Amino acid sequence: MEQGPHDEREAALRPLRTIGNVVASLRGGSLAPEEERSAVIQVASAVEMSLRRVLRDHPAIAVPVRLRALAPDELAADEVLAELRQHDRISIELAASVHDLLDLRRRLKEGRPVGPTDAASAYQVADRLEQEVSDALRPAPAPEEIATQALPLGDGTVMYPPDFGEDRPSRRPGWIYWAAGGAALVL
Repeated sequence: MEQGPHDEREAALRPLRTIGNVVASLRGGSLAPEEERSAVIQVASAVEMSLRRVLRDHPAIAVPVRLRALAPDELAADEVLAELRQHDRISIELAASVHDLLDLRRRLKEGRPVGPTDAASAYQVADRLEQEVSDALRPAPAPEEIATQALPLGDGTVMYPPDFGEDRPSRRPGWIYWAAGGAALVL
């Protein structure tokens, strides 16, 4: 059975969905410092796993990379981000935020205290990842929809798609009028 965009999105976001209550707790801001530390670490790990799943499921990425995507000991998180950026699967802003979140996770695991913005940083990265994965897998508009849209150009003119139909206003190039005038003058 073939997976559709909704199935791909759900598979990629499953690690985040699994800890949805943790993200909600961070958003609520009522956790004790040790619980907050644990929650930020969990969110960072879920974000990383979701990105690894996005990488694994992308058909344009080389098969050897996709096969190593889910194994952190075979493919470092920075390499995952680099591959996803190379194939425009995530924005540069998200890649930078994830990099910062993974660095935060490392510091928290080393025993450093939780900062005042760490919880917000974690749930904002999770929200942005969810948004970008959802946007990336949203179906493109149908050709019929595109064919009916006129595109305004910066110089005040409007470009119409070739199959716009009978409703397109007539717009002939100026040289046709000059040629017709010249032909009339010759006659």
